[in-house]
Amino acid sequence: MRVAFVGLGHMGVPMAAHVAAAGHTLTVCNVQADRAGRLAAVGARVGSGPAETAAGAEVISVVVRDDAVTRAG
Repeated sequence: MRVAFVGLGHMGVPMAAHVAAAGHTLTVCNVQADRAGRLAAVGARVGSGPAETAAGAEVISVVVRDDAVTRAG
């Protein structure tokens, strides 16, 4: 399954790591790009932003702090 994760904070990183460990194709992004490094190390593709991250995904998970972050993406 192709899964996109937007938001890699305290909840998003472990959730996305479980998706990667389950063998799914994972694309991730975060406002703070350095947060994606741990997931890139386990095979996740790092998108340049939410639209690129979600393109072609079968499942999209958005785990962000508040509406302002959603609008800023």
